[in-house]
Amino acid sequence: MHFASLESARRAAVDALRRFPFPLACAWAAGAISCALVAHAHDHRGWIGALLAASLGIPFGIALTLLAERLETPAAPRTAARVALFGLGLAAVALFALLSPHWTTEIEARRFVQFALFAHALVAFLPYMVVREPNGFWQFNRTMLERLIVASVFAGVLQVGLQGALFALKPLFGFAVPPKVYAYLAISVGFVFHPWFFLAGIPRDLGELESRRDYPAVIRIFAQFILVPLVAIYQILLTAYLARVIVTQQWPSGLIGWLVSAEAGAGLLAILLVHPVREQNENRWVRTFARVFFVALIPSIVMLALAIAKRVGQYGVTEDRYFVTVLTAWLAGISVYFIARRDGDIRWIPVTLAALALLTAAGPWGAYAVSRASQLGRLQGLLRANGMLVDGSVRPATGSIPFAASKDLSTTLGYLLSVQGDGGVKPLLATELAALDASVKLPHLEDASSRARRLARQLNFGYVESWERQTHGEFTYSTSYSERPEADWIGGFDYHVRVNFTLPQAFTISGRAFELRAASAPARIVLLAPPDTLGAFPLDSLIAAGHFGPARSAHPTEVSLDLEGGAARGRLDVTQSTGSDSPELRVTNLVADLFFTPPAAPAAAAQDSTAAQDSSAVSGAAH
Repeated sequence: MHFASLESARRAAVDALRRFPFPLACAWAAGAISCALVAHAHDHRGWIGALLAASLGIPFGIALTLLAERLETPAAPRTAARVALFGLGLAAVALFALLSPHWTTEIEARRFVQFALFAHALVAFLPYMVVREPNGFWQFNRTMLERLIVASVFAGVLQVGLQGALFALKPLFGFAVPPKVYAYLAISVGFVFHPWFFLAGIPRDLGELESRRDYPAVIRIFAQFILVPLVAIYQILLTAYLARVIVTQQWPSGLIGWLVSAEAGAGLLAILLVHPVREQNENRWVRTFARVFFVALIPSIVMLALAIAKRVGQYGVTEDRYFVTVLTAWLAGISVYFIARRDGDIRWIPVTLAALALLTAAGPWGAYAVSRASQLGRLQGLLRANGMLVDGSVRPATGSIPFAASKDLSTTLGYLLSVQGDGGVKPLLATELAALDASVKLPHLEDASSRARRLARQLNFGYVESWERQTHGEFTYSTSYSERPEADWIGGFDYHVRVNFTLPQAFTISGRAFELRAASAPARIVLLAPPDTLGAFPLDSLIAAGHFGPARSAHPTEVSLDLEGGAARGRLDVTQSTGSDSPELRVTNLVADLFFTPPAAPAAAAQDSTAAQDSSAVSGAAH
């Protein structure tokens, strides 16, 4: 057994630096940018794009380095090949860094995931695209996976150990380490130690891997006794669900996408892990499993296609639905290929994934252009259907908009502004958007939800959150502070009490006890100085403002309730309220400001009958 020494570790580190200068430079650049962002915690959209670009450069650089090594010939020296390929890699990384600040954060994140998938797929197959070495291809990817796991475990242990040592400085020596130091340590381990250690273990002679025949038994055990039973369980679930769909004639639910993806992922991984030993007599089950798996996957793919087609027909295309559609088509193509060719080339799995990740990232056929066009068309149809788009011109609604239409308009506006940015709505609402931005000091810092809400107000329909539903008997009311920028008017009252969340709520003034309770028939909040009733706040206006009725007002009134029926003076300004008025009043959440002037003396005995009546009424109210 060969034991590592400090000298061998030094030589391996130097060799990795000489062999992989480009990916290591990208890793160190990503670490430096991360440290700068931690040190200066501000909005640095450009630097975040540079960080993501440098992170992409790590796998991209590994793939290009390995390709350059495979292309080395006397006529094309290694240095020339490297310079040409690294120039291509640097241009791609720089292009991402320059373009990403112009994307919304949602598109930036999705494109980063797409390009990361593309780059890692390149690492898997690019060194083997110029040669036909099926066993070497499998052995190379097995070695890379093992090295990644080992590097991650070593980095994790080092990270936890060093942070534990820093944390111990406080109880041992009274020295508190600043929080940012922990972040710098995590960045150093993640972007310096981890990639360097990983790269030092990549095989140098890839051609030699074709002759390797070693196969870890743990891989076969994992595939045969863990992955294959999982695939069987998912297949049973999906088959039973398919039978239920056929019997009930109900369309597949959105969960089908996750189930099919899990089954396909586990099945493909199992097939790939045992691919080299499929010809051995004791592993003939691999061929049978692969053939049965791809055939059994077809009905699940059909269900997934039906489910996504229904969602697209109802709500149009979004990026997520686009990607599910592409995944469905890819699974169908891969299944047909391996059913038709029992000895199909497994290189086509990463090759096709890389091609799809790259092709769907940009262009008029890409996920973002198709989704924007689909949702913009849907918004246009909704505006026209509700009389807000006439002869190509958008105008505010002249009447009440039904709840369902308001919700569709709200979610579509929210999607376009959050994912697509201003460009998502400008073709239809350029004038309204300009007027909206003119009323805000820094419009680019406002979140998409707030912009969509204020744009809905300009179009004169009530904004509905995606989670809201139309119900009967229940009410919810909420006014954000951004919609109430003016200071509250005290109006000559003597005291202020903040009401938080639950009723009943008690408070005291100069040792005298007061209480707020909910009461039914009619719905009201009663103010008591037990045993006396000082008055009540009728809740008709609050319930009307917060009810999920057939339409939602674009300009909800601020709910201010006046105390009635007693000697005291009071006003209740409601910020949030949730409850039900059927069959009896239940106030489960109340946030409000009570402005109150108590009577000079306890209420007269003449009010005892009123107190008794209200005390009886409040006994049935939910607290």
